Formats: sequence, C-alpha cells, structure tokens
Amino acid sequence: MLRTSIAALTFAMIGGVAWAGNLSEPIIAEPLAVPVVPTTIPFDWTGFYVGGQAAVGSVEANGIDGDVEGYGVHAGYLRDLGSFVIGGEMEYMLSTYSVSGNSADLDADSLRLKAIAGYDLGQVMPYATVGVGQTDLSVSGQRGSVDADETLIGLGVAYAMTDNLRLSAEYLAIETEVDTALGGGTFDSETFGLRISYGF
Repeated sequence: MLRTSIAALTFAMIGGVAWAGNLSEPIIAEPLAVPVVPTTIPFDWTGFYVGGQAAVGSVEANGIDGDVEGYGVHAGYLRDLGSFVIGGEMEYMLSTYSVSGNSADLDADSLRLKAIAGYDLGQVMPYATVGVGQTDLSVSGQRGSVDADETLIGLGVAYAMTDNLRLSAEYLAIETEVDTALGGGTFDSETFGLRISYGF
C-alpha cells in the first residue's frame, strides 16, 4: 500500500511539472543582424583596348579666339599594378579649327602618342596623360598641307560599364607649333572629349 501511494504521488508530481511547463510560451531566438559592409567591386584594367572618341573645345591662334571640334580612333595598353595603373596609347584625330576673322577653316590630321598614369578605384579610374603629336594642317577645301608639332597634357576618368566596355571623359590642353607657311605662331587649344573603348 505504501509503495502504491509513493508511486501515485511521484506520477502526480511529474504530471504537474509537465503541465506547468506547457503554460509557458516557447522561447524563439531571433537571428542576429549581420551588418553589411560595402566593398569595392574589384576590376583589372590590364590589357589592350581600342575605341573611338569625339571632342569639342576652344583654340587661340596668334591672339585670335576660335573653336575646334574633331573625332577619331585610339588603341592602347594598360597595366594594373594594384592601386596604380600605367600604360600608353596611340590616338588618331581629325579636327577642324574655326578661327574668328579667317575666311576659311583649318583641317588638322593628328597622330598622337600618350602616356597614361591612373589610380585604380575598382570600376572607376581617374588618370592623367601627357603626350606628343604630329599634325598635318591644311586650309579647308584646298590642296596641300604643312606639318606641325603638338605637345599635350590632360586629365580624365574612365568607367568600366562591363568587363570589356568602358566609357571615358577626357580634358586635353594642346599646344600646336604651326609652320610659317600658314602664318606661323602657336595654336593653344583646350578640348573636352567623350570616349568609348573595348578592352581585351
């Protein structure tokens, strides 16, 4: 009898504890929020590229102001060193100088060699450029031309839209030493150009 009473009391206590446990709502742990850290998308600028460009700007010739506009093609190679990018480029440009007071415009056929030094910000690359060029100048609509030497310096920024396609904006300050056959002197021009390139 005593054993039966002890067993009944034990089962009653266990049942009471189980019932009391069911009165409490289950505790559900909420997931911890993981902070999102913004990262720069890596991009490798190393490789060859080709493309085209168009530019507009102003020119001063022997104290007379005018306008310049042109278009052309370019090809080059860049080497990505991590934080810095270096390279070289060849640019071919066809331009027209419209100088105030002149009855005819001047056509310029330019071939330029440029050195490039940039900073790798991922898909964006600001850069500086310096170079030299050789230009054939002629009066629009007339035959014959003279040679002129160019020196240039500029700044630009390139944006990689995809792994291969790049869009750039570039400012150039160009000094052109003109032969005396066209009056002599110097053409100082400033141009702003948009460029699109395909990288390999």
